[in-house]
Amino acid sequence: MEEDQTFISFEPNDFIIRISPVMESGEWTGDINVGQVTTNENSLCDRDYSQLSILTEMMICAIQLIEKDESVRKELFKLAEESHNDNRPRVVTERDGNVIKVNF
Repeated sequence: MEEDQTFISFEPNDFIIRISPVMESGEWTGDINVGQVTTNENSLCDRDYSQLSILTEMMICAIQLIEKDESVRKELFKLAEESHNDNRPRVVTERDGNVIKVNF
């Protein structure tokens, strides 16, 4: 069976963290595949590209740290929950295709 793919427009110098759920028989197994993606049109100099790539990889590695360190997991969960439950009004400041910038 051929899988449908959705292609989203990104800026040439964007670094994207891609999280893909592992599926079996149409159900999520609880596992994920995680990686970083950027475009072939990335125009950053080698030094800047490397620094942003390492930052992105550090963010991805945070998943392993969350699994290993309960205090880190609790603190990050608390921050995520606060952000998710924040009821302050959000104002869209800019739209570019399906990417929006929001003022918190």
